[in-house]
Amino acid sequence: MEDTRKVRTVVAIVLLIAGCVLAPVALTAAWARTQVTNTDRYVENVVPLAADADVRTAIADRITDVILRNLPTRIADGARGVVRGQVGQLVESETFQTLWRNANRAAHTQLVGALSGRDGPVGVNGDTVSIDLGPFVAAARERLVAAGFSAAGRIPDVHQTFDLFSSPDLYRAQRGYRLLDRFGILLPFVAGGLLVLGLCLAVDRRRALLGTGLGVAVSMVVLGIVLAIGRNHYLDRLPAGIGPATGAAAFDILTRTLRTALLVSFVIGLVAAGAAVVTGLVTRRRSGGTAGPAGLPEY
Repeated sequence: MEDTRKVRTVVAIVLLIAGCVLAPVALTAAWARTQVTNTDRYVENVVPLAADADVRTAIADRITDVILRNLPTRIADGARGVVRGQVGQLVESETFQTLWRNANRAAHTQLVGALSGRDGPVGVNGDTVSIDLGPFVAAARERLVAAGFSAAGRIPDVHQTFDLFSSPDLYRAQRGYRLLDRFGILLPFVAGGLLVLGLCLAVDRRRALLGTGLGVAVSMVVLGIVLAIGRNHYLDRLPAGIGPATGAAAFDILTRTLRTALLVSFVIGLVAAGAAVVTGLVTRRRSGGTAGPAGLPEY
Protein backbone atom coordinates (compact mmCIF):
# COMPACT_ATOMS: atom_id res chain seq x y z
CA MET A 1 0.00 0.00 0.00
CA GLU A 2 2.79 2.40 0.91
CA ASP A 3 4.61 1.62 -2.34
CA THR A 4 1.43 2.31 -4.30
CA ARG A 5 1.04 5.70 -2.59
CA LYS A 6 4.63 6.59 -3.43
CA VAL A 7 4.21 5.59 -7.06
CA ARG A 8 0.99 7.61 -7.33
CA THR A 9 2.69 10.61 -5.75
CA VAL A 10 5.66 10.48 -8.13
CA VAL A 11 3.47 10.03 -11.20
CA ALA A 12 1.14 12.84 -10.08
CA ILE A 13 4.08 15.21 -9.54
CA VAL A 14 5.49 14.43 -13.00
CA LEU A 15 2.09 14.96 -14.65
CA LEU A 16 1.44 18.22 -12.81
CA ILE A 17 4.88 19.62 -13.61
CA ALA A 18 4.44 18.67 -17.27
CA GLY A 19 1.01 20.30 -17.33
CA CYS A 20 2.29 23.52 -15.75
CA VAL A 21 5.22 23.68 -18.18
CA LEU A 22 2.97 23.03 -21.16
CA ALA A 23 0.25 25.50 -20.05
CA PRO A 24 1.90 28.69 -21.42
CA VAL A 25 2.89 26.87 -24.62
CA ALA A 26 -0.69 25.65 -25.08
CA LEU A 27 -2.10 29.11 -24.37
CA THR A 28 0.21 30.71 -26.92
CA ALA A 29 -0.53 28.01 -29.50
CA ALA A 30 -4.29 28.46 -29.11
CA TRP A 31 -3.94 32.23 -29.50
CA ALA A 32 -1.59 31.98 -32.47
CA ARG A 33 -3.76 29.44 -34.24
CA THR A 34 -6.79 31.73 -34.14
CA GLN A 35 -4.67 34.61 -35.44
CA VAL A 36 -2.97 32.64 -38.21
CA THR A 37 -5.77 30.45 -39.58
CA ASN A 38 -8.98 32.38 -38.83
CA THR A 39 -9.28 35.38 -41.14
CA ASP A 40 -12.45 36.76 -39.54
CA ARG A 41 -10.89 36.64 -36.06
CA TYR A 42 -7.71 38.26 -37.34
CA VAL A 43 -9.60 41.08 -39.03
CA GLU A 44 -11.65 41.77 -35.90
CA ASN A 45 -8.48 41.93 -33.85
CA VAL A 46 -6.74 44.43 -36.15
CA VAL A 47 -9.77 46.71 -36.56
CA PRO A 48 -8.81 48.74 -33.44
CA LEU A 49 -5.49 49.59 -35.11
CA ALA A 50 -7.41 51.83 -37.53
CA ALA A 51 -8.39 53.99 -34.57
CA ASP A 52 -4.85 54.30 -33.20
CA ALA A 53 -3.43 57.80 -33.73
CA ASP A 54 0.12 56.58 -34.44
CA VAL A 55 -1.08 54.06 -37.01
CA ARG A 56 -3.26 56.65 -38.74
CA THR A 57 -0.40 59.13 -38.87
CA ALA A 58 2.00 56.56 -40.32
CA ILE A 59 -0.46 55.48 -43.01
CA ALA A 60 -1.40 59.08 -43.87
CA ASP A 61 2.27 60.01 -44.26
CA ARG A 62 2.93 56.98 -46.46
CA ILE A 63 -0.08 57.69 -48.71
CA THR A 64 0.92 61.35 -48.97
CA ASP A 65 4.43 60.44 -50.07
CA VAL A 66 3.11 58.01 -52.69
CA ILE A 67 0.75 60.63 -54.14
CA LEU A 68 3.39 63.36 -54.25
CA ARG A 69 5.85 61.05 -56.00
CA ASN A 70 3.27 60.53 -58.75
CA LEU A 71 2.63 64.24 -59.32
CA PRO A 72 4.76 66.52 -61.52
CA THR A 73 7.56 68.04 -59.44
CA ARG A 74 6.37 71.61 -59.99
CA ILE A 75 2.95 70.71 -58.61
CA ALA A 76 4.13 68.39 -55.83
CA ASP A 77 6.46 71.02 -54.34
CA GLY A 78 3.57 73.25 -53.35
CA ALA A 79 0.86 70.67 -52.83
CA ARG A 80 2.09 68.75 -49.77
CA GLY A 81 -0.11 70.68 -47.36
CA VAL A 82 -3.25 70.20 -49.46
CA VAL A 83 -2.56 66.53 -50.09
CA ARG A 84 -1.72 65.81 -46.46
CA GLY A 85 -4.86 67.59 -45.31
CA GLN A 86 -7.15 65.56 -47.56
CA VAL A 87 -5.38 62.32 -46.70
CA GLY A 88 -5.71 63.19 -43.03
CA GLN A 89 -9.47 63.54 -43.48
CA LEU A 90 -9.54 60.21 -45.31
CA VAL A 91 -7.94 58.31 -42.43
CA GLU A 92 -10.51 59.80 -40.06
CA SER A 93 -13.45 58.69 -42.22
CA GLU A 94 -15.63 55.57 -42.41
CA THR A 95 -14.13 54.93 -45.84
CA PHE A 96 -10.79 54.34 -44.21
CA GLN A 97 -12.34 51.84 -41.80
CA THR A 98 -13.76 49.87 -44.72
CA LEU A 99 -10.49 50.00 -46.66
CA TRP A 100 -8.60 48.91 -43.57
CA ARG A 101 -10.82 45.87 -43.10
CA ASN A 102 -10.55 44.88 -46.75
CA ALA A 103 -6.79 45.39 -46.89
CA ASN A 104 -6.20 43.31 -43.77
CA ARG A 105 -8.54 40.57 -44.96
CA ALA A 106 -6.59 40.35 -48.22
CA ALA A 107 -3.26 40.55 -46.39
CA HIS A 108 -4.24 37.76 -44.02
CA THR A 109 -5.26 35.50 -46.89
CA GLN A 110 -1.93 36.24 -48.56
CA LEU A 111 -0.07 35.61 -45.31
CA VAL A 112 -1.67 32.22 -44.76
CA GLY A 113 -0.85 31.31 -48.35
CA ALA A 114 2.78 32.34 -47.81
CA LEU A 115 3.10 30.45 -44.52
CA SER A 116 1.52 27.28 -45.85
CA GLY A 117 3.56 27.43 -49.06
CA ARG A 118 0.46 27.19 -51.26
CA ASP A 119 0.55 28.60 -54.77
CA GLY A 120 -1.79 31.39 -55.74
CA PRO A 121 -2.09 35.19 -55.60
CA VAL A 122 0.15 35.48 -52.57
CA GLY A 123 1.69 38.83 -51.69
CA VAL A 124 5.23 37.48 -51.66
CA ASN A 125 7.76 39.20 -53.86
CA GLY A 126 11.18 37.56 -53.78
CA ASP A 127 12.12 37.65 -50.12
CA THR A 128 9.32 39.79 -48.65
CA VAL A 129 5.65 39.51 -47.76
CA SER A 130 3.80 42.78 -48.46
CA ILE A 131 0.39 44.41 -48.44
CA ASP A 132 -0.93 46.69 -51.19
CA LEU A 133 -1.67 50.34 -50.38
CA GLY A 134 -3.22 50.92 -53.82
CA PRO A 135 -6.86 51.13 -52.63
CA PHE A 136 -5.93 53.78 -50.05
CA VAL A 137 -4.15 55.87 -52.67
CA ALA A 138 -7.14 55.56 -55.04
CA ALA A 139 -9.52 56.76 -52.32
CA ALA A 140 -7.25 59.70 -51.55
CA ARG A 141 -7.08 60.58 -55.26
CA GLU A 142 -10.88 60.67 -55.48
CA ARG A 143 -11.08 62.86 -52.40
CA LEU A 144 -8.50 65.31 -53.80
CA VAL A 145 -10.32 65.59 -57.13
CA ALA A 146 -13.63 66.17 -55.36
CA ALA A 147 -11.98 68.93 -53.31
CA GLY A 148 -10.96 70.74 -56.51
CA PHE A 149 -7.37 69.53 -56.81
CA SER A 150 -7.75 68.45 -60.44
CA ALA A 151 -4.07 67.56 -60.86
CA ALA A 152 -4.67 64.54 -58.65
CA GLY A 153 -6.77 63.03 -61.43
CA ARG A 154 -3.56 62.34 -63.31
CA ILE A 155 -2.24 60.08 -60.55
CA PRO A 156 -2.17 56.55 -62.01
CA ASP A 157 -3.29 53.45 -60.19
CA VAL A 158 -0.32 52.55 -58.04
CA HIS A 159 0.49 49.43 -56.08
CA GLN A 160 2.86 50.70 -53.47
CA THR A 161 3.68 47.84 -51.12
CA PHE A 162 4.15 47.80 -47.39
CA ASP A 163 6.65 45.15 -46.30
CA LEU A 164 5.66 42.89 -43.42
CA PHE A 165 8.78 40.73 -43.01
CA SER A 166 11.66 39.28 -44.99
CA SER A 167 12.71 35.79 -46.03
CA PRO A 168 14.58 34.62 -42.88
CA ASP A 169 11.47 35.40 -40.81
CA LEU A 170 9.25 33.80 -43.44
CA TYR A 171 11.24 30.57 -43.40
CA ARG A 172 11.08 30.30 -39.61
CA ALA A 173 7.39 31.24 -39.62
CA GLN A 174 6.62 28.56 -42.22
CA ARG A 175 8.10 25.87 -39.98
CA GLY A 176 6.19 27.20 -37.00
CA TYR A 177 2.97 27.36 -39.02
CA ARG A 178 3.22 23.71 -40.00
CA LEU A 179 3.68 22.65 -36.38
CA LEU A 180 0.89 24.95 -35.26
CA ASP A 181 -1.48 23.67 -37.91
CA ARG A 182 -0.86 20.08 -36.86
CA PHE A 183 -0.70 20.31 -33.09
CA GLY A 184 -1.94 23.77 -32.03
CA ILE A 185 -5.53 22.70 -31.43
CA LEU A 186 -4.46 19.69 -29.31
CA LEU A 187 -2.04 21.38 -26.92
CA PRO A 188 -4.66 23.03 -24.64
CA PHE A 189 -6.43 19.69 -24.23
CA VAL A 190 -3.14 17.91 -23.54
CA ALA A 191 -2.10 20.48 -20.93
CA GLY A 192 -5.51 20.42 -19.24
CA GLY A 193 -5.59 16.62 -19.34
CA LEU A 194 -2.19 16.36 -17.67
CA LEU A 195 -3.26 18.68 -14.85
CA VAL A 196 -6.58 16.90 -14.27
CA LEU A 197 -4.97 13.46 -14.36
CA GLY A 198 -2.23 14.58 -12.00
CA LEU A 199 -4.78 15.93 -9.51
CA CYS A 200 -6.83 12.73 -9.72
CA LEU A 201 -3.78 10.54 -9.03
CA ALA A 202 -2.44 12.67 -6.18
CA VAL A 203 -2.68 11.08 -2.76
CA ASP A 204 -2.96 14.48 -1.04
CA ARG A 205 -5.12 16.46 -3.44
CA ARG A 206 -5.09 19.65 -1.39
CA ARG A 207 -1.31 19.83 -1.58
CA ALA A 208 -1.47 18.89 -5.24
CA LEU A 209 -3.99 21.66 -5.90
CA LEU A 210 -1.79 24.15 -4.05
CA GLY A 211 1.25 23.15 -6.10
CA THR A 212 -0.71 23.16 -9.35
CA GLY A 213 -2.20 26.59 -8.73
CA LEU A 214 1.18 28.09 -7.89
CA GLY A 215 2.77 26.27 -10.83
CA VAL A 216 0.24 27.65 -13.28
CA ALA A 217 0.61 31.16 -11.84
CA VAL A 218 4.41 31.00 -12.12
CA SER A 219 4.21 29.66 -15.68
CA MET A 220 2.02 32.62 -16.63
CA VAL A 221 4.57 35.02 -15.13
CA VAL A 222 7.23 33.35 -17.27
CA LEU A 223 5.01 33.70 -20.34
CA GLY A 224 4.52 37.39 -19.54
CA ILE A 225 8.29 37.87 -19.37
CA VAL A 226 8.77 36.04 -22.68
CA LEU A 227 6.05 38.19 -24.25
CA ALA A 228 7.79 41.36 -23.05
CA ILE A 229 11.10 40.15 -24.46
CA GLY A 230 9.38 39.27 -27.75
CA ARG A 231 7.88 42.75 -27.89
CA ASN A 232 11.30 44.37 -27.52
CA HIS A 233 12.75 42.00 -30.12
CA TYR A 234 9.97 42.92 -32.57
CA LEU A 235 10.39 46.66 -31.98
CA ASP A 236 14.15 46.42 -32.53
CA ARG A 237 13.55 44.81 -35.95
CA LEU A 238 10.70 46.78 -37.43
CA PRO A 239 10.45 46.87 -41.23
CA ALA A 240 11.51 50.14 -42.87
CA GLY A 241 8.82 52.77 -42.71
CA ILE A 242 7.19 51.58 -39.48
CA GLY A 243 7.91 53.83 -36.51
CA PRO A 244 8.33 52.50 -32.95
CA ALA A 245 5.00 53.97 -31.79
CA THR A 246 3.14 52.36 -34.69
CA GLY A 247 4.91 49.04 -34.19
CA ALA A 248 4.17 49.07 -30.46
CA ALA A 249 0.50 49.82 -31.07
CA ALA A 250 0.25 46.98 -33.59
CA PHE A 251 1.99 44.48 -31.29
CA ASP A 252 -0.07 45.42 -28.25
CA ILE A 253 -3.40 45.23 -30.08
CA LEU A 254 -2.63 41.93 -31.79
CA THR A 255 -1.50 40.32 -28.53
CA ARG A 256 -4.17 41.77 -26.25
CA THR A 257 -6.24 38.55 -26.25
CA LEU A 258 -3.14 36.55 -25.31
CA ARG A 259 -2.35 38.96 -22.49
CA THR A 260 -5.94 38.75 -21.27
CA ALA A 261 -5.86 34.94 -21.31
CA LEU A 262 -2.51 35.04 -19.52
CA LEU A 263 -3.92 37.27 -16.77
CA VAL A 264 -7.05 35.12 -16.38
CA SER A 265 -4.94 31.96 -16.11
CA PHE A 266 -2.67 33.63 -13.55
CA VAL A 267 -5.66 34.61 -11.41
CA ILE A 268 -7.18 31.12 -11.72
CA GLY A 269 -3.89 29.63 -10.54
CA LEU A 270 -3.78 31.90 -7.50
CA VAL A 271 -7.45 31.22 -6.70
CA ALA A 272 -6.85 27.46 -6.90
CA ALA A 273 -3.84 27.75 -4.58
CA GLY A 274 -5.80 29.97 -2.20
CA ALA A 275 -8.69 27.51 -2.16
CA ALA A 276 -6.29 24.72 -1.24
CA VAL A 277 -4.89 26.76 1.65
CA VAL A 278 -8.32 27.75 2.96
CA THR A 279 -9.64 24.20 2.69
CA GLY A 280 -6.62 22.92 4.59
CA LEU A 281 -7.07 25.47 7.37
CA VAL A 282 -10.77 24.70 7.72
CA THR A 283 -10.16 20.95 7.76
CA ARG A 284 -7.35 21.30 10.29
CA ARG A 285 -9.42 23.50 12.57
CA ARG A 286 -12.31 21.04 12.54
CA SER A 287 -10.03 18.09 13.28
CA GLY A 288 -8.10 20.00 15.94
CA GLY A 289 -4.77 18.86 14.53
CA THR A 290 -1.52 20.70 13.87
CA ALA A 291 -1.31 22.68 10.67
CA GLY A 292 1.51 21.98 8.28
CA PRO A 293 2.96 24.24 5.59
CA ALA A 294 0.46 26.73 4.11
CA GLY A 295 -2.13 25.61 6.65
CA LEU A 296 -2.43 22.12 5.18
CA PRO A 297 -2.58 19.13 7.52
CA GLU A 298 0.45 17.02 8.21
CA TYR A 299 0.24 13.29 7.58
